[in-house]
Amino acid sequence: MKVKGLIGLLCAALLAGSAFSPVHAEGEQAYPSAYSMQELGLVTPVREQKDADLCWAFAAVACMENNALLHGLADQTLDLSEAQLAYAVYNNPQSPAAGLEGDRVSYLHEEKPWYSLGGDNAFAMTTLLKGYGPVMEADAPYAGIADALSENVAFHTRAFAVRDVYTYSGADRDGLKDAIMKFGGVTMRVRMEGTEVFAGKSDSLYIASSELTPDHEVCIVGWDDTYSKENFKGDKPSGDGAWLCKNSYGEKGDLKGYFWLSYEDAVSNSDANTCYAFDLTTTSQERETYQYDGGGSVVWKTVKAGANVYTARKTQRLTGIQVLNREDAVAATLTVYSDVDSANPTSGLQKCTQEVFFPKAGYTTVELKTPVLLAKGQKFSVCLNYKMPTQVGIDTDIYHATAFLSYDVTANPGESFFVTDGAEEWRDLTSLAEVDGKDRTLRLKAIAEPWQGNGEQKLNAPELEAEFEKEDTIWLNWSAVDKAEGYLLYGAAQGEEPVYLAEFECDEDEYEYEFRDAKPDKSYEFYLVAFANGYDLTESARVQVGFLLPPTGFSINQKDNGVVLRWNKVKTANQYVIYRKTNNGNYKKIAVTGNVRSYTDVSVIKGFTYFYRIRAKRDALLSDYSSHRKIRVR
Repeated sequence: MKVKGLIGLLCAALLAGSAFSPVHAEGEQAYPSAYSMQELGLVTPVREQKDADLCWAFAAVACMENNALLHGLADQTLDLSEAQLAYAVYNNPQSPAAGLEGDRVSYLHEEKPWYSLGGDNAFAMTTLLKGYGPVMEADAPYAGIADALSENVAFHTRAFAVRDVYTYSGADRDGLKDAIMKFGGVTMRVRMEGTEVFAGKSDSLYIASSELTPDHEVCIVGWDDTYSKENFKGDKPSGDGAWLCKNSYGEKGDLKGYFWLSYEDAVSNSDANTCYAFDLTTTSQERETYQYDGGGSVVWKTVKAGANVYTARKTQRLTGIQVLNREDAVAATLTVYSDVDSANPTSGLQKCTQEVFFPKAGYTTVELKTPVLLAKGQKFSVCLNYKMPTQVGIDTDIYHATAFLSYDVTANPGESFFVTDGAEEWRDLTSLAEVDGKDRTLRLKAIAEPWQGNGEQKLNAPELEAEFEKEDTIWLNWSAVDKAEGYLLYGAAQGEEPVYLAEFECDEDEYEYEFRDAKPDKSYEFYLVAFANGYDLTESARVQVGFLLPPTGFSINQKDNGVVLRWNKVKTANQYVIYRKTNNGNYKKIAVTGNVRSYTDVSVIKGFTYFYRIRAKRDALLSDYSSHRKIRVR
């Protein structure tokens, strides 16, 4: 493959916006003098990128394949798709993942196709953490790189889930060694054009000039501290030691597609060179990600605290978060709140809190020590209060002129919040658009999974009662259920899907709730869910309550064939019940009409006095009685 000059320009442009801090691994740790994933049999075959400028995707995929082998998730036949990863970076889904609607990337070069653009693994990180890939090579073959992928393959299929993406400085030798041993490999940007390795005439690379820029990316799979400096052609480093790199030019040279990169290489051995390690896990169709960061930009904001507010799409348990930090060794307090309002992420009920530590920069997953039950429709927040001001990842509108890329992010008030050092109040991140017109959202995701009981233990079903307290208020009450830890209340007008109303912690023997703004011409349905960790969710029976207004304008008069009753129509009633009595008698139901406004009683007897009254009816719901009317039949 001929390396295009555009790649170097692109890398420089991307570094300006997405570089991570050059924080090096702390402390002294003994590493073996030599280590090789290749010798351990934990690598996949060398691939060939051919004429496409997708070395960055090949490097990322090689690292992910190694990681899957290291975790025992696959064997050496594993072949993940570079084409899908690159396609998902530069193209948009018709049906984005939930929360990412409106976020778009635009490739603006008028002559070259997107796969000749080059790239950076900041793109791979943000794309994979959206849940877009990786997929198997068989689903998106590299041979079809010029063809559009199906929506399902490109954006809605995953062979694995990317749990974490860690970032390292290219100059952090111990950090890179640690990444290789823990995660199977790490990407590295290098300079290839004009070198012996690029020409296939050498298996070692050393560039002395720091004036040159990277134009290629590879996967480091090992090292050898004793690799002789004499093995390098031309300029020689001052000391021994080199990285073992897996390339993407096919099985060329004596090392069949691998080469040695000097520790002292001036291009790669740089704090400006951000390297990426990927950590995979098994995928689950039931696991859901709550997120707003659907763009591809990575910019930074220094904050003392950050929070995102989400609305639960179904009843499930919150199990973790994912957040992008720029720095190593970051400590914070993670707190989850439920029933928050749209202006304050720390309002509502505090559901859990725990101390967290992020040893490495990157997009990191934190699992909750105690999962939090979320009710469908319930607003909740995930909040991080940092011990020290910290640079966190922000997704925003950005145009990279030299990269021909435009990112458009859709952000709404009430979603992302921050607190700066010295401030006390939360600020909505969208308020910054008042300065420059750019939308912004915090790169802070929430992870949810189905609620899990043990299938054996079940709480008793709560007994919910409901009645109209007055024309606009329904009063609901219930008694505590043994071993329950809380309750979720749902309700809606009959015929509508019940929605989440409130959550109650288990601290009382008796509970009550007033449902306000009820309409007297509607009926309502409510139910209650009792929950406790380790138990299946238990639902109460559904209760219906309503308040139909009684008929008004009630009048009667005698006609030749009987007594005619008339009344005004009651809104939402679909039947009317007619009651009659005589002097000293009791009212008895004599008829149920359809949705009409009159009725003729032909069973009357001359000389008798009759009393009438009416009730409106809708399904099983009855109104109060109308006023009564009497008539003597002549």
